Amino acid sequence: MNKTKLAVLFGGASSEYEISLRSAASVISGLDKSKYDISIIGISREGDWYYLPEVTTEEIEKNTWQDRPKKECSLCVSRAHRGIYLLDSGVTI
Repeated sequence: MNKTKLAVLFGGASSEYEISLRSAASVISGLDKSKYDISIIGISREGDWYYLPEVTTEEIEKNTWQDRPKKECSLCVSRAHRGIYLLDSGVTI
């Protein structure tokens, strides 16, 4: 069975930053990993986007996610390359 690709984004330059972290951790914990291929994207308070392949929900909730291995990314809306675009490699996930 093919998994559905799903991106969970959290954070950002907002007064709701901490709430976004708690909400994302809760959503990620509740997802069925056998049905979804989950990409986790953290957005810093400065607005920088990061793909976080190894982050835990605990690190998201405690706001220590920026200490984890991460890759800068952006949203690509091109029909040819739709998805999350990794800036260092030019790969779309």
